Amino acid sequence: MKGSWSLLLLPLLVSADVLFSSRYTYSTSNTQRNPLRGFVPFGGDGNDPCTLFPCSLENKYIPFISVMSNWNTFDFSIIERTFANVASRGHQTIIRIYVDYPEDNSGSINVRHTYYIIRSKVFQQILPPFLANTVQVIDNGDGTGVHPNYDDANLIKALVQLINALGSKYNGDNRIAVWQVGLLGHWGEWHTWPTTDFASTANQKLILDAFTHSFTQTKLQVRYPNKIGGYAPGQLNAGYYDDSFLEDTYGDQDWYYYNQLSSVGGQDIWKTQIIGGELYPPLQNCAFSGNCATMDWNTCVSLTRPSWMWNNYAFSTGYSGTQKTNALNAAASLGYQIHLSSVQVEQTCNGNTCDVVATVTTVNNGNAPFYYPISLQVATGGSTTSQSLDTTPGQTNTYRLTVSGIKSVSGQALVFSLVSRYVLSQNQVKLATSEANTNGALTVTMPTVGTTRSTTRQDTTQPAPTSQPAPNPTGLNDTFLKYDASNTAGNPQRGFVPFGGDSNNPCNDFPCSMENTYVPFRKLMTGWNQFDFSTLDQVFSNVAKRNHQSIVRVYVDYPDVTKSANGTRMIDNGDGSGVHPDYNSVNLTRALVQLITELGRKYDGDSRIAFWQMGLLGHWGEWHNYPTTDFASTSVQDTILNAFTSSFKVTRLMTRYPNKIGSHNPKDLNAGYYDDSFGEDTYGDQDWYFANQLSSVNANDIWTTQPIGGELYPPYQSCAFDSKPCTRTPFGDTVSKIHASWLWNNYAFQQKYSGDNLIRAKAAEQLLGYQIYLSKFTVTRTSSSIFTVRVDVTNKGTAPFYYPMYLLLTSGASKTKATLDTSSQKTMTYQLRLRGSNNSTAAFTLQSPNVLPGQKIRFANREDSNGAINIKLSV
Repeated sequence: MKGSWSLLLLPLLVSADVLFSSRYTYSTSNTQRNPLRGFVPFGGDGNDPCTLFPCSLENKYIPFISVMSNWNTFDFSIIERTFANVASRGHQTIIRIYVDYPEDNSGSINVRHTYYIIRSKVFQQILPPFLANTVQVIDNGDGTGVHPNYDDANLIKALVQLINALGSKYNGDNRIAVWQVGLLGHWGEWHTWPTTDFASTANQKLILDAFTHSFTQTKLQVRYPNKIGGYAPGQLNAGYYDDSFLEDTYGDQDWYYYNQLSSVGGQDIWKTQIIGGELYPPLQNCAFSGNCATMDWNTCVSLTRPSWMWNNYAFSTGYSGTQKTNALNAAASLGYQIHLSSVQVEQTCNGNTCDVVATVTTVNNGNAPFYYPISLQVATGGSTTSQSLDTTPGQTNTYRLTVSGIKSVSGQALVFSLVSRYVLSQNQVKLATSEANTNGALTVTMPTVGTTRSTTRQDTTQPAPTSQPAPNPTGLNDTFLKYDASNTAGNPQRGFVPFGGDSNNPCNDFPCSMENTYVPFRKLMTGWNQFDFSTLDQVFSNVAKRNHQSIVRVYVDYPDVTKSANGTRMIDNGDGSGVHPDYNSVNLTRALVQLITELGRKYDGDSRIAFWQMGLLGHWGEWHNYPTTDFASTSVQDTILNAFTSSFKVTRLMTRYPNKIGSHNPKDLNAGYYDDSFGEDTYGDQDWYFANQLSSVNANDIWTTQPIGGELYPPYQSCAFDSKPCTRTPFGDTVSKIHASWLWNNYAFQQKYSGDNLIRAKAAEQLLGYQIYLSKFTVTRTSSSIFTVRVDVTNKGTAPFYYPMYLLLTSGASKTKATLDTSSQKTMTYQLRLRGSNNSTAAFTLQSPNVLPGQKIRFANREDSNGAINIKLSV
């Protein structure tokens, strides 16, 4: 290996010349055959079952009688043929061994026969000869055949011997995706229904212990989370599968799969153990056409988080047209989707020897982790390094890779790829990135530029001098700039917010960058999977024309407005304000999930939207029915929240209560919160105060990753900025307590402040959200036409900017950028490199893909001129 690579998990802190910086687009078009995920056929023989639909896995059941002929005597040739057949196609196997298979052995059974006749005619079909004379056979009770006594000591002994031998030979074999425990019960599915003579808890434990001790690398699965030898799911190193997916996945029956998981505390087991299932066979031909009644696909996926799903119809008969498109989209929602979202490469050279840093950001946009170890590999000029990835869904991770003592990478390619030894070499994991090649790797080519000289970072903690520099600084080294947030009013995604959305601009008398809109559910959905988003589109269009973004919430009931229900079952609000629906209604929940899914498909990542509030449930969509107590159950809350977080991967979500989010923990839910009584019920000695609710669920610091908003308590809006403010808690202290980025304050835009009150209101508005301050820059020249600009940047605001933000430096046609860390009160040093000539001008600007093209992000600098800070490249 050339050079010396090291890899650290660090914040994005650039201390070398930027050669290359780019962001990339998320896409699943190249991941249809990615390992360990998607739809799965029954296969394993010499024919490829995946000609009609893409796959990476094949399922195979193998009879116990074929692999064990005597005590500690095994024949694994049938297993080897299966693995060889499947691997030759670049696929991996999901395997299960069974003892009895109903219907397969039903032809010889005759309950009138003597025990001996049954034994002589049937035992050879399910048990090898060495067990045939000792293990009792039992009629299935439904004419489908027989099964052995699963509590027989000799049978359990034989099965344990088999498991040990299988583990010794196959543990960690990358031809295997998942080994299903099987063996016990019909089809190896751990039941003998309709009889009740299944293996005892003690014998279940013996089988499970044998598997978990023998298979320490290969992932295991069992059928039932509540039938696992006395273990709790968190104690057993195995995942589960739902064999009636879309039919019995969730609902009001205790045997439904998700309810079984929840009953034993296993609803989060997907975070560490792989989940699979079978699309209920009678639904396979119609699940993606809308022609049969099913549970909601996205809800089932978001609740149970499966990585793979048996769906033999897709491979045997096949889908076409819209049905196939829907099936492909459904398959894409299973498992992981690892996206490489940005790359930045910096280089510092001293003579012919260079140090190169590649900073890479990844995010798993799928619904489940990648359950085996997987690494990000980077290769350039013969040097290769890799680092284990965190594949927690929805979590963005930044990795900083350093190679020292190599030649310049100017003009050279860096190749980023995903590598795991637990998948086949001919089908490695592909990046869910549009710019990746067909092999799933991302190749980036460095620009051809001159070699930079080595640089030494100066102390960034020294305070700026108190003297004020002139605007448009001259470009001398160590030029210090002045903090001034007065020109940041109207910066995107912060400040006071009016109620708007119509054709009139609400922000004529007070600056704003966002408008708030509530939209009724009844206007958006006209039938099952039938939508009319014209109201939303009109709102977004009106607001965007003014270079504002929308904060949007959809509601079902609005007290004092929703007075009747046209015959639909509704519940009286109890205070004369109208009615509300039964928020536990299965049909209502199903409809809301369909709506959320379609909203996400259409609007996720739309730059016209600043924040999407997860309303829908409760009065005004605020997740309560006060004064009644008949609010949505925890299960329904989970269903709605999971639908939102599954459908909105880019657009930031918010909800009302940090302690009313189903079974979620605030830090596990990709959403922020808002305080609708800011200044009155924000903090103090009552447990319902907003800050106290956050504390009660250990979410005091949720603002570091999720946006916080609210409403300045309406009775205080007119007097909050008087010389003697009327708010119960001081405005500045309240902002600091919860780190709010924005507040509804309709008074500022309708009744309007004036005189000193207006001055104080504008000063208060500056306390909200981020304030990006460029405090110091230094210019050096590394060649006749190459300049390096080192700049210190601090977010002096109370909260981060919650979308990606970049610092751009532009001179003529030359430009470069760095990804900013906008953590509050944190100073970061960035080094940017671009072409220019001595005494030429350059400009710093701020940019984000998640604001409108016409919106400027202004620096909190006195030197800012309409969103730019101009400098001279003067040395």
